[in-house]
Amino acid sequence: MEEQKIPESVVNLCAEVGIKPRLGSEPKGSFADAPTETYAIQTIDGLLKRHGREHVWQVLFAASTVNPPPKLLQASLIAALSDLLLTYPEWSKRLGTFTDALERLDLDELQDTAKRFPRCGGPTAERSSARSGLAAVIYWALLPLMEEEMQYWLPNL
Repeated sequence: MEEQKIPESVVNLCAEVGIKPRLGSEPKGSFADAPTETYAIQTIDGLLKRHGREHVWQVLFAASTVNPPPKLLQASLIAALSDLLLTYPEWSKRLGTFTDALERLDLDELQDTAKRFPRCGGPTAERSSARSGLAAVIYWALLPLMEEEMQYWLPNL
C-alpha cells in the first residue's frame, strides 16, 4: 500500500497563510488555539496546477483571514472562493476589499444555506453542483458589501 503524502507545494503555500494541511487519516486538531486546518489537499493541488500559485494564495489568504478564522477549511469553500475570484478578477485585484467584505459574512451559515438547495450540497449533490451553489450563495451575500466597499475606490462617473 502506497503511503499518502501531501505535495510540498501545498504544504509550503498553506504554511504561508497559517493553514495546517492534513491527510484524511490524520485526526483533527482539538485545542482551542489550533490553526485553521484543511483536508482539501486534492482541491488545493488541483487549483495550483490549473490556476497557479498567486491565485491559490489569494484564495487561501481570503479564507484564512476572516475573523474568526474557520477551524476546518472545507474544499467546497476553497473552490467557491476560487470561482468567485476567477469570475470577478477585479475582486482579486482588490484582495483587501474582498477579505474585508468576506469577513462581514457568516460563512458557516452560508455553507449551511447552500447545502439546503437541491443539488447544491445535499446528500445527492455532485461536487461541482455543491461548489457552484456555495459560490452563488456567497456571491449574493457579498455583492452589496463589495459595492459598498468599492464605492470608496471607484471614480465618480
